[in-house]
Amino acid sequence: MNHICPYCNGLKALEIQCPSCGTTLDDCGTLQEALGPYAPYEESALKHAHFDCVHQTYCQKCGIEYIYTLPG
Repeated sequence: MNHICPYCNGLKALEIQCPSCGTTLDDCGTLQEALGPYAPYEESALKHAHFDCVHQTYCQKCGIEYIYTLPG
């Protein structure tokens, strides 16, 4: 059975606070989206590593990017 990420599919809003300042981080999408235009449609090595969904986030106040692995 395939799992879907509720954050990628708009079912939930990603609300993670910056570990440094507590500001809500911006969801910049999945790591797959950043790898290239066809990456979301290709077989992913991340799936074989038992990761569900890897999101990039950004703190506008601190200027720091964080990567979070989220359950799908």
